[in-house]
Amino acid sequence: MLDLVRPELSSDPKTPKEDNDAVHLCHASCLLINKGTLENTLKVFKAFLDKNRREVITFIIENYSEFSVEQVEPSFKSSGIDKYAYVPDFKPNSQKHGYKWPTLKRMVDTNKRLMVFMDDKADVSKVPYILPEWEYVIETPFENISPVE
Repeated sequence: MLDLVRPELSSDPKTPKEDNDAVHLCHASCLLINKGTLENTLKVFKAFLDKNRREVITFIIENYSEFSVEQVEPSFKSSGIDKYAYVPDFKPNSQKHGYKWPTLKRMVDTNKRLMVFMDDKADVSKVPYILPEWEYVIETPFENISPVE
């Protein structure tokens, strides 16, 4: 899971001013945890995929700062990881069933080994590989309230 945050919203003094508009990986506030830019992290994942030809990665992006998909996409392109991104050949439906997801073997064979979902502001008409999470994914209604659950 990748949490996207705009550093200026958290007034992080360690973030250079020129990076204030960059997409950063932070948890709720960059004052708590700032792991740098999305682009730099994606470069690490791309290097991993380059070296590990049979591995598949899924990202679930929490878009805390409500970046547009056009603001997120440049990090994927400049890191080069976009070449691995899977684009479904089907559209979401309201029942969220009947999808023909590829097998892991097919993803490896076609070298489309990256699945990307974003919880808010995804638009496949603008960036076809950043998928709107809630149109493709469901969560169970179960909650774990105590450790024994």
